[in-house]
Amino acid sequence: MRRGSTLTLLILIILLAMGASFVVFWPNASQQGGKPLYGINNPFQVTLGLDLQGGVRALLIPNETKQPSDENMNTARTLIEQRVNKGLGVNEPVVRTQKSLDGQQSIVVELPGYNTGNQQEEIETLLKTGKLEFWNTGPTPLQNDTMFDPEQFKQYNNNSTEPLFKGDDLNSPDLTVGQNPQTGQYVIQFAMKGSAVDRLSKFTANNRGSYMTITLDRKVISSAVIQDQLPGKGEISGNFTLQEAQQLVQMLKIGALPISFKIASMDTIGPTLGHDSIIKSIYAGAIGLAIIILFMLIYYRLPGLLADIALILYSLLTFAIFKMIGVTMSLAGIAGFVLSIGMAVDANVLIFERVKEELREGRLLAQAIDHGWSRAWPSIRDSNISTTITCAVLYIFGTTFGATIIVGFATTLFLGVVISMFTAIVVTRTFLNLLVPTGVINHPALFGLPFGTTGTTRTKETHTDENAHIFHLAKHRYWFLGVSLLVIIPGIISLFAWGLNVGIDFKGGSSVELVPQKTIANTEDVRDMLKPLNLHDLQVVFSTNEALQPSKKVWIQLNTQVSKNVTDYITNTLQKKYPKSQIQLGIDTYTDTNGKSFSVVAVNGLNPIPSTDELKQVLGTLPKSSEVTNNEASAQPTATAQATSTPSATATAQPTATSKPEEGTIPVNIVNITTGDPGQKGQTISLMTSTSFEGKGPVGSIQNEFLKHGIYTQLQSSSHIGASVAEQTRWYAVYAVAAASAMILLYIWFAFRKIPRPWRYGACAIIAMLHDVLIVIGIFSILGHFFGIQIDSLFITALLTVIGFSVHDTIVVFDRIRENMRISTTETFEQVVDASLVQTMARSLNTSLTVLFTMLSLTLFGGSGSVHTFTLCLLIGIFCGTYSSIFNASMLLVVWEKGELGLKWLRRKGNEEPSGKRSHVSDRELARSRG
Repeated sequence: MRRGSTLTLLILIILLAMGASFVVFWPNASQQGGKPLYGINNPFQVTLGLDLQGGVRALLIPNETKQPSDENMNTARTLIEQRVNKGLGVNEPVVRTQKSLDGQQSIVVELPGYNTGNQQEEIETLLKTGKLEFWNTGPTPLQNDTMFDPEQFKQYNNNSTEPLFKGDDLNSPDLTVGQNPQTGQYVIQFAMKGSAVDRLSKFTANNRGSYMTITLDRKVISSAVIQDQLPGKGEISGNFTLQEAQQLVQMLKIGALPISFKIASMDTIGPTLGHDSIIKSIYAGAIGLAIIILFMLIYYRLPGLLADIALILYSLLTFAIFKMIGVTMSLAGIAGFVLSIGMAVDANVLIFERVKEELREGRLLAQAIDHGWSRAWPSIRDSNISTTITCAVLYIFGTTFGATIIVGFATTLFLGVVISMFTAIVVTRTFLNLLVPTGVINHPALFGLPFGTTGTTRTKETHTDENAHIFHLAKHRYWFLGVSLLVIIPGIISLFAWGLNVGIDFKGGSSVELVPQKTIANTEDVRDMLKPLNLHDLQVVFSTNEALQPSKKVWIQLNTQVSKNVTDYITNTLQKKYPKSQIQLGIDTYTDTNGKSFSVVAVNGLNPIPSTDELKQVLGTLPKSSEVTNNEASAQPTATAQATSTPSATATAQPTATSKPEEGTIPVNIVNITTGDPGQKGQTISLMTSTSFEGKGPVGSIQNEFLKHGIYTQLQSSSHIGASVAEQTRWYAVYAVAAASAMILLYIWFAFRKIPRPWRYGACAIIAMLHDVLIVIGIFSILGHFFGIQIDSLFITALLTVIGFSVHDTIVVFDRIRENMRISTTETFEQVVDASLVQTMARSLNTSLTVLFTMLSLTLFGGSGSVHTFTLCLLIGIFCGTYSSIFNASMLLVVWEKGELGLKWLRRKGNEEPSGKRSHVSDRELARSRG
């Protein structure tokens, strides 16, 4: 490369680094109190997920008095999720169904970081059922926004209250937003489909001069005179703003809701992860990145240093683009970003290994760099094109069917592939080309090679193929394939026997909302308090609702279930001490894990509210409790067999002279006194767990655990919740992977078309990929059954990552086999495979190590259980992917080529030899002639 071109690229790299640094580090005006720093504003902000920043939660309930069916609720959930994604532009929302214990159905929508100041009205717009209908109103035009009554216009509509056309008659791809060139108003352009094309044409031809009125949810949005025949298409003009027109188009494309909804409540919710978990995960990612940088520096010396600089630039560019296009960064997104850094090393590793090979053969440094890059390029190209194909197929499936998890993964993976190729091919090479003419990098030790390997003159060729045959890997192919079967078979048996232990994202569970009467600062504190209950897949969210004001109460936790004589004593004693009070008592009864009942007395109306120490002194020694009788049931609820929070019974105190209470038989002691926290406005704790709650017992157990830490909680609601990942989304992922596999098979067949039977390479790559998927799923089935490890929505993301890594790794190995088949004239196919595996072994292991470093760091030092599952899946998958690319895919090629294991019938009869062995020289000559 000419020096002038190199300097041009260097300037481009510096400008990109400066621009990316500005986007990543320069503060937004909102971070500076509305004033841009030095008058320069950074318009881009990081879009954080629910787990990192919280957002808005809306509770949607059906308008119908009759409870809708589960099928309609699930359909509505899917459609609302699609509307939120496309209509509001919110990435990674959480939309789930829930059913309260009394049977009330609802849908919960959680939107990360969504705060426009007008969010309630915008969400209400999306809740329109979206039933578009076309009517003939004869000579009568109707005003926009008026309600339409079909009975008044039956005579013009075939004497029916049914519309002439519906939204289902519209061809979805033809729905677009346009602009009237004369009025400048935004319009919705549409075209009919099927039989509706002819029906619209005939209707407009026969009804010139009549008014066609279009309604949305029976509200008029357009009423225009029919002037001429419409050829199956037209436009809707309804005084729309651009945003209204775009939202209506998306609504019509997605489809009408089967149920109408209204917003029952809207809260501001906090992050699902505690601050400690976030910090730990960020530190873990930083540790993993530091290990990668150190590894590259030690192993590859000077090229490793340059690759580290390129990796830093990769990180800057990737994060800058994430900010610019609004990629939602959840904790899993951060983990995926760190993972992509590890995978970005791959292209550098490929190039450096090829450069070292060229140097070993005695080439000059400049020649070695050029040859190394050109020889590494086919592997980089084919592996990354295969990954890009996977991204494209996943993206198309995700957008078509509204599977946001798949869309987000495909987008971030594609960006990572493109940027990593740029930094490896352009940035690292530019740095090396700048240093070569200076002569400062001619020392072989800078490349990790023995002295004399490089120099200013070419030395004799010292590399031979003898080292390539030290390891006869193909000779032991059945051992390698047998090891895979030994791992896969138990997993398959486990899958059929026990399946996967799915978490709340896939199967739903239970939801509890509690109002604490004492400030809880961190969600991790809640998790610690509830650990004794072993609630699976527990998610904790703090929300704020200004309508919920803290109670100025006192809660007295007692060691036993109390009777009326004790409550009378408390009432009279407090009323006498604080005469301005209007004492009211409420009694809640719980049962601890040992089956022993105890009470919590809620004291309301105290004026003033004293300190807990003062209250203990005022109450002194409580009288013994009498045994509870049926006559006292109104004042004291009886304990249930399980831990239960009963409705509070209240008793208003009448100021009377305090008399000595009747002595009972059970000693009563004050366990704890808690006072309300007036400074905490409207805090609610939302708990979601895959553990199914039956009755109110488990809720009482949760409240009991809070009481042990001196926090009284008031129950707001308890519900059964549905899955946030719809069942069809899981199948869409399967279909997408199948389609991507077919596309990869076709591409490999095309890329390897110059060697005999190229489709075998694609088939073996797909088999190796299935091997990795089956092992990961099987191991998680076993872990789920014996250790209770549950999978969540991140499992899909991790599995898709494993698939991409597996195919990428295998193609690199196959690429070397293809190259060696063209240049070797005497070796058998088995020997070619052995040589190719040895030559690519360092690359395969080094790439896997860099990824494993980051995953191990996140597993050991990360702070969230969900990310631990994500990284564990990746650890297993990447290890299996490395194994399968070396010891499975290539071994299957050898087995297939030699006609073993019943595959002999697939070979061409003319190429077979009686012994089942052949030299493959003719195939190799054919490959060279095609090359």
